[in-house]
Amino acid sequence: MNKKISRQLEDIERTEKKMAELQVHLDEVRESLKTDEDEEIVRSFRSMNVTGWELLAMLDGIQNGTVKFIKEDVPVQGKGQETDQGTDKKKDVSKEQVPDEAPESEDNNYGNEN
Repeated sequence: MNKKISRQLEDIERTEKKMAELQVHLDEVRESLKTDEDEEIVRSFRSMNVTGWELLAMLDGIQNGTVKFIKEDVPVQGKGQETDQGTDKKKDVSKEQVPDEAPESEDNNYGNEN
């Protein structure tokens, strides 16, 4: 067989093996990212100062699409830039989204100025 063709076939086999290894690595990195994102979501919700009913109402609103999230510009941390990492951003949840069986409280508006 031609040496050039033989080398090309070997190169193809090596490349396919590397691609398979990289695909496994990519899948592992994606799974790790998902786990880290899930942990961050849990930390965010646990850091909120809400009652069980309010949390339930907010999660229900997220699932059915009635909760509005306000996107705020957050500076990207880089050389010479400072970020305000300690501030909690509250979600925009209106009183109408709290279920009837939830007790009313003064904090139900989560920062709304209604």
